[in-house]
Amino acid sequence: TAAKHMDDLIHALLAYGRINYEELSFGFVNTAEMLETMLNDFDQEIKAAQARIILTKPFPNVWANAPMLKKVFRELIENALKFRSPERPL
Repeated sequence: TAAKHMDDLIHALLAYGRINYEELSFGFVNTAEMLETMLNDFDQEIKAAQARIILTKPFPNVWANAPMLKKVFRELIENALKFRSPERPL
């Protein structure tokens, strides 16, 4: 498990390092739509964790690089599901 975690960290650091060398395109991103789609993608994990996620709208449209913003949201959702107290519902 520790080796897998270390491997994930190394890959994340390498991906972060490549950001400086990539041409990033920016545009307005509908964050509500992005989050709803991502939560649908995490449906099985959310049910397995018996989590309850409530989105309080409205969400702003933001000027961002959509793939990078999606990575940030993905990490936040994964961390919320993974690093939680099992005795406490989400």
